Amino acid sequence: MSYTDPCGCCKGACCHLSAGSYVCTQETAADCATLGGVYKGSGTDCADFDCTSGCCEPVTNDDGCVVYQCVRGYNSTACGTECDPVADAVSDPVPDCSGGGTSSARVTGSGYTMSTGDATYDSDVESLINFTGGYLVDLGCTGSGTANFDSGDYSVVVFVGVASVRSASISVYKFGALSAFMTLTPSAESATNTACGWAVYPCSDYNGTVTSYGGDGDGTSAQIDVQGV
Repeated sequence: MSYTDPCGCCKGACCHLSAGSYVCTQETAADCATLGGVYKGSGTDCADFDCTSGCCEPVTNDDGCVVYQCVRGYNSTACGTECDPVADAVSDPVPDCSGGGTSSARVTGSGYTMSTGDATYDSDVESLINFTGGYLVDLGCTGSGTANFDSGDYSVVVFVGVASVRSASISVYKFGALSAFMTLTPSAESATNTACGWAVYPCSDYNGTVTSYGGDGDGTSAQIDVQGV
C-alpha cells in the first residue's frame, strides 16, 4: 500500500516512541529523525508496518562493516527475517539477525611455562604469554586480525581468526628475538558458546590445547581461549 500525502509532499511511515509505546505516524524524513524514529521511505503507509517489531536489515556500522541489525518497523511483504528490536531503532546486532558480526576478540593464553634458569626472564615471559587479562584484537570487517602490544623490553604479537577458520596465536619477543610462542589451529579448537548469535562468525567463542609452540619454554599443556567482544 502506498501513502498519498494530501499536501503533495514527501511524508512516509515513521516508527517512533510515543508515551512509552512505539507507534507509526506519517512524517517527513526530517521530522521522523527529530522524533528519534525510523523512517520507512517517502510514500510508505503506516498501515503496512508493525512498529512493535522489526526486520533484519544491512547497516554499515562505525567500523565501515556491513552487519545485519534489527531495524524497527516490520512489513510482512518486504521483510526477509522478522526480529525483536530490543533497543531503540537501529541497535547493536541482536542474536536473531543473521549476518551480524563481532568487532573484536579477546585472546587469553595459559599454561606456557619457562625454565631457563633466569628467574626474571622466565617470569616476564610467562606473565606476558599467559596474561590473564587477555589481549583485545580488532577484527575489522574480515573476521580476523593481528595486534602488537609493547611492554618495555618485550613485545607481544597476537593473531586471531573467528570466521570460517578459527585459529589464534600468541608470540612474545625480547628486543626483537623470539622468546615464546603458541598456536591453536583449526580442528583443535572447540566452541565454548554455541549460541553466540553472530551468524557471519558462527561462534566466535572457542578454546583448546595449543597445537604448536616454541621459543625458550614449554607449551605442552598450554591453552588459548578466544571470546568475541
